[in-house]
Amino acid sequence: MARKKKNQKRKASSFSLLKKLLYIIVFLLLGLGAFIAYNMLQGNYGEFPDKHKLKEIEQAQATEVYTRYGTLMGRYYFENRNNLHFEKIPDGIIHALVSIEDVRFFEHHGIDTKSLFRVLFRTVLLGDESSGGGSTLTQQLAKNLFPRKGRSHLALIGAKIREMIIAWKLEDLYSKNRLIQMYLNTVPFGENTFGIKNASQRYFNKLPSELELEQACTLIGMLKGTSFYNPNTSPDRAIKRRNIVISQMEKYGHLNTEEAKKLRNKPLGLNYHPIDQNNGLAPYLREYLRPRLKEWCRNHTKPNGEPYNLYTDGLRIYTTIDGHLQEYAKMAVDKHMRKLHEVFEREFNFKEKQSHHTLAKEILSRIEAYKEESFRDSQSAVHQEKPMEIFTWDGPERVKMSPLDSVKHHLSLLNSGFVAMDPHNGYILAWVGGIDHRFFKYDHVTSERQIGSTFKPFVYANALAGGVKPCDYFSNDSIVYEQYDNWSPNNANREYGGVYSLQGALVNSVNTISVQVLMEGGIDSTIRLAKDMGIDAEYPSVPSLALGTMDASVLEMAEAYTGFANHGKPLHGKALLRIENSDGKVLETFQSNNKEQQVVDQKISEQVTMMLQNVVNRGTARSLKENFNFSGDVAGKTGTTQDHADGWFVGYTPNLVFASWVGAEYPSVHFEDMTYGQGAATALPIAGYFLDELYAHHPGTKYLAKFNYSQIDPSAYDCPDYRDEAPGFFEKLLDALKKDRDKRKKEKKKNFIEKLIDKFHKNNDE
Repeated sequence: MARKKKNQKRKASSFSLLKKLLYIIVFLLLGLGAFIAYNMLQGNYGEFPDKHKLKEIEQAQATEVYTRYGTLMGRYYFENRNNLHFEKIPDGIIHALVSIEDVRFFEHHGIDTKSLFRVLFRTVLLGDESSGGGSTLTQQLAKNLFPRKGRSHLALIGAKIREMIIAWKLEDLYSKNRLIQMYLNTVPFGENTFGIKNASQRYFNKLPSELELEQACTLIGMLKGTSFYNPNTSPDRAIKRRNIVISQMEKYGHLNTEEAKKLRNKPLGLNYHPIDQNNGLAPYLREYLRPRLKEWCRNHTKPNGEPYNLYTDGLRIYTTIDGHLQEYAKMAVDKHMRKLHEVFEREFNFKEKQSHHTLAKEILSRIEAYKEESFRDSQSAVHQEKPMEIFTWDGPERVKMSPLDSVKHHLSLLNSGFVAMDPHNGYILAWVGGIDHRFFKYDHVTSERQIGSTFKPFVYANALAGGVKPCDYFSNDSIVYEQYDNWSPNNANREYGGVYSLQGALVNSVNTISVQVLMEGGIDSTIRLAKDMGIDAEYPSVPSLALGTMDASVLEMAEAYTGFANHGKPLHGKALLRIENSDGKVLETFQSNNKEQQVVDQKISEQVTMMLQNVVNRGTARSLKENFNFSGDVAGKTGTTQDHADGWFVGYTPNLVFASWVGAEYPSVHFEDMTYGQGAATALPIAGYFLDELYAHHPGTKYLAKFNYSQIDPSAYDCPDYRDEAPGFFEKLLDALKKDRDKRKKEKKKNFIEKLIDKFHKNNDE
C-alpha cells in the first residue's frame, strides 16, 4: 500500500513537472511568437506591407530603346526588368513553372499545408534554404516583391511567417493568373536580369512567345539556382535541370511519354544575347542619348505629378537607327580594325618606343597611387603583376599584367568611329563609337580630331561660289607665303610641277593647289561657309586652313557633307523619334529642328559632288570601287593628318552619308608612313565593308543609287586632271567650240517625248 502511494506521488510529481515544463514551453513559444511578431511588424525581417500597398504593387521596369522598326537595342535600368501581360505568357511556361515549383498552386490559398511540415523541418529547423519545395509560388512572389532582412536562424523563421501572411493577402487581392504574371515578371534569372521576358531575350534572343518548350523549361529550371544552372556558363547542369522540369511536366500530365523523351534529347539551343550598357545595338549611341533622356524625364511628369524616371518607369524610346545598317556598320568596323591591328602590330613595336613608354608613365602618374618615384622602384605597385581582364580581338582575356604594361597594351590599340545618316531628313542610321564599349567608353563619333583633307571640299565649294570653274588650271608650285611666317605647303607625294585642273587637284588631293584655291576664294568666306555647313570649330585664319588643321567630330563631318548630298542644304543629325510609356501611349514625338537653309547653291553642290565622285572613281579613294562590291554612285574624300595620326573618309550616295575615322587614343601613336597610315588605308575600308554588306543584303536599296545631276552636265567638265602646262587661248577656244557642237548634237538626238520628260524632271527639281 505504501509502495502504491509512493508511485502515485511520484507520478503526480512527474505530471506536475511536465505541466510546468509545458507551461514554460508555451510561455517561451508565446514569448518567441510575440518577439517574432514585434520584429515582423517593425520590418526587421523585411517590409510588412498593408492591404493598400499590396493593391498598388508597381515594380520598377527598365526603359527599352528600339530602332525605328522596333528592334530592341538595349535598356536603361537599375534592375533589368520588363513586365509581360498574362495573355502573352505561353501555356508551356506556366505548366513548366507549376510542375516544378508548386504543383498545387491552383488549389491552395497561398499556403500549401501538405508542404508545411517539410518547410518547418528542412528549411526552418535545419536552415537549408536551398532545399526548396516548401514555399508556394505566392510565397516566393512575396519574397521577390518584399525581400527579406536578417540572416539569423530566427530571422529566417520570421521571414517565412511574414511571407505566408503576405501570400495569404495576395491571394485575397489577385487572381491566380495575375499572381502567375506578377511572379514571372519579378523572379530573378541571374546576371541582374529579372522576369521571363528579359531572361528569354538574354539567353535565347527571343520573346517568351517564340520560345521552344525545351527552352522555356531551361529558364524555369534556372529558378532553383540561377548561377548554378546558368545555361551560358554551365550548359551541362542546365540541361540536366531542364530534363528534370520536363519529367515533372510528364508526371503531372502536361506531356506524354513520347513528347517528353524527344524534348529531353534536344540540344540546349542557347543564343546568348546580353543586352546591357556594353552590349546590344549601338551602345555608344545609347550612352550619348542617356543624359538627354534624363533631362527629358526631369521636365515631364507622370499622371501622379512625379517626374518620369529613366531607370524605373518602363519607357519605350524609339530612335532613328536602322537595325540592319547598324549591324553592317559594326561588322565593318570589326572586320577592318581586326586586320588593321595585325598590320599595326607587325610594324609598330610599342615596347621599344621610349616616347610611348614615357606617355604610359605620364598617364599612370596622374593616379594618386602611382607617383613618379614608383616607376624607378621595381618593387612598386606599378610594376607588380596582378590578374586583370584586357581587350583582345579574340575576345576579353584574363591575364596577369602590371598596371604599366596594361596601359601600354591599350595605348597600342587603334580605335575607330563611324556614323551613317540620311541626308534628306537627318536621321542617324548607324553609330559605332569605338571598337568595344566595355573597354573603351570614349565615343569617337562625338570626339574631335584633326580632319585633314576632308575639309578641302568646303575650300573648293567656296572657290566655285566665287567664280572659279572645275576646269580652270592651277600651277603645282610650292609657294612661300611670306606674310604667314614664310610658310609653304608640301604635297604628300613630294611631287611638283605641271598644272592641275580645279577638279584634278581635288581628285588627287594636291595640297599646293588647295592652298591657292583657298587664297583665291578667301579665308574668311571659306570659314563662314564651313560654319554654315555645320563644322563648328576653331578656325585658324592662315593658309594651312586648306589642309584641314582644325578639329571636328565624325558626326559633324557627316552632318556637313549632307550639305552636298542634299543639294546645298546641310542637316543636323536626328536620333530620337518618339517616347512611349510602358503601355504604349505616345508621350512625345520629336520633330526635326532642321530649317533646310540653302547654304550652297544647288549647282555648286552638284559640281562638288561630281568632283568627289571622281575622287572615288579615279582619285585618292579609288580603292573603294576597286576593292569592294556594291552598286550605284559614291562621292567622297579621304583625309590624313600630320604624322598619320588620323585617317578619315567621308562619303555619300544620293541617299546616304557616312563618315569614318581611325586613329589611336593619343595622336603620338600612329603608323610610321603613308602606306598604311593614310586615310585610304585606315578609314576608307570601313566604308567599303559597310557598303559591301549593304549591297549583299539589300541590292535594290534606295541607299545605293545613281546621282541625278539636274543643274550641270558632267560631260561638260571632261578636262584632264593634270597637264604639263595650262591650255592656251586657241586651245580653250577650240575646246569650247567642240563642247558646244557636242551639246547641240546631243540635243538633236532627243525626240519630242524626251524633251517633255526632261522638262518635267527639271520642274520637279525646282
